[in-house]
Amino acid sequence: MKLILILLVFLAAWSSPPSAQTQSEEEMLIMASALTKVAAAAESAARYKEPPTGMSEQQFLEFSTSHDPSLLETFSGYKLRAQRKDRRAVILVCSADGAIRLLEDAGCTAALDRHHWRGRNSPCEFSINLTEICP
Repeated sequence: MKLILILLVFLAAWSSPPSAQTQSEEEMLIMASALTKVAAAAESAARYKEPPTGMSEQQFLEFSTSHDPSLLETFSGYKLRAQRKDRRAVILVCSADGAIRLLEDAGCTAALDRHHWRGRNSPCEFSINLTEICP
């Protein structure tokens, strides 16, 4: 009986779909630290560098980190998104396939704002309202 129960638990764990929880905590915390730097660079670019209107998210990320392109290296293998509103910026890190959001940070705050990877799997969409979180 115990063997059957152990086998059932093993099969259930083995057959469950992959999730953001498969990311190691150490990897996520390292990425969170790096994200605060990218978000600060994006905030600075949105606020002081007058980025051209109509830039894609990727173009804005490259524009924001043009002083130090190595800021984006930590995120190779992940989808990185950027959103601007009223000279403010927020950066979102998602799984490589763009299906699951993992981390999110507004550049106007000091600490990382959202550790989505610790919760349930959510789509790669922004959850931070910049007009509410940034003064």
